[in-house]
Formats: sequence, C-alpha cells, structure tokens
Amino acid sequence: MKLAAVIWDMDGTLTDSAALHFQAWQATMAEHGIVYSWDLFALGFGRNNFEILSEQMPHFSSAKISEVSEAKESAYRRLLLPGSLALLPGVGPWLQELHRLGMHQVVGSSAPMANIVDMVHILGIADRFHAILSGYRLPRGKPDPLLFLRCAAAADAAPAACLVIEDSIYGVQAAQRAGMPSIVIGPLARDSAIQPYVENAWPPCLAAESLAEIKLGQVLPWYTQRKTSYKEQPDQEQPEKSSQNDVV
Repeated sequence: MKLAAVIWDMDGTLTDSAALHFQAWQATMAEHGIVYSWDLFALGFGRNNFEILSEQMPHFSSAKISEVSEAKESAYRRLLLPGSLALLPGVGPWLQELHRLGMHQVVGSSAPMANIVDMVHILGIADRFHAILSGYRLPRGKPDPLLFLRCAAAADAAPAACLVIEDSIYGVQAAQRAGMPSIVIGPLARDSAIQPYVENAWPPCLAAESLAEIKLGQVLPWYTQRKTSYKEQPDQEQPEKSSQNDVV
C-alpha cells in the first residue's frame, strides 16, 4: 500500500481563521441578545454549526438554528477581505511538494462551500486541490467519519491510503473512525487529549506544533510498511453520493 490522497481540514489547519469566526459568532449572537464567550466558541470550533447550536442553544428551534447559522456564515464571509488570511507555517511547502508528486489533495471541511471557495481564493491555493468537499449540510458532522469517507471516494482512494491533516480533536476522531492516518497540528498537539491517538498503533497519528516541523518522509512508512490490502475499508457505513452543494 502507498499514500494515495491527502485530506486537509480548512479552519485551523490550512489557515488560522479562528479570530474571524469568533467575531462573526459574537456579532450574530449579539443580535439575539446572547453574549458569546471565547470559551463557548472554542468548545464548538471545527464542528457543524447545527450540532453546535443544538447543544449550546437547546431552546432554539430547528428553524432558528438554520437562521442563526446562515447569518453567522454570512457575517464571516463579510470579514474575508484580501490579506485577511495567510497559510499557516509549513502548509505552503507541503501543498507544493504534494502537488509536485501528483498526489490527490482534497479539502474536507465542516464549513459551508461558499466559505471554503472564498478562503482558497484569498489564499491562492485553489489549483492545488483535486476536490473540495463541505460537510455543512451532511446529516452527521465530525467526529463522524462520513465527510472523510466522501473525500476518499472523491480522490478514488481507499480510506487506509489517505492522510488527514487536522487541528481539532473532532477531526482526529473522525479520521480514526474512518481508518485513516492523521497529523494533528496547533495547540491540540500539546494537549493530553491527543495522546491516546498518538499512541494508537493503527491508524497512526502524529502531533506537531506546525507542519513546518514535519517532513512528508516521516509519514510515508506508515503506508509502505502496512501489510493490509490497498482495498481495506473501515467498519463504517459507506458514503452516499455527494450533492452538487457538497463537492466541487
């Protein structure tokens, strides 16, 4: 078996968008008389809006959740101005090297497609990706593996032949449940919560402060030394066909 595809999370992995998202959440929730703290924001960052609001605002109806979610994402996109985002350390060289090798790269983000498209445009990296998938309207968000399984299907790769690059515990859990090796970067790499996954034999997980600390050659042995068939599949429900709003 060999590495066939790399699946990138967007927010906190390709770029640091947390401050902009927090501003958008604060402004949106303030319109509903709610003071939205950073701690509350951090608890849900990286997850599907509908799941976040269902847990944090249980008094909201389904219609209210949809309304607030759409308003928040519109507020976020208004903050996406030229120069408002930059690639995180090490991301640029990784994107370039994987592109040079002809590796399929896929964005698998919980964000709405409109956000993802605007962000890759601002970052100038759209041509690096074989596919871009949004989990915004999926019935189950991370840590459910559905989005990553769809990413693997879009890249025509077996889940075990994929590498997920993430920054959230929910994303790492989704990768684990999909049977995909992963790299976790950012503050989570220093958190004890990631240790059980780092110590896991398969799928393996590597933690580092940034991709600048990791070389592609460090993870390739995960695949070349793996004794299972390339067609190995995780013990998960297979993803249904993506809609046009989910993938570009």
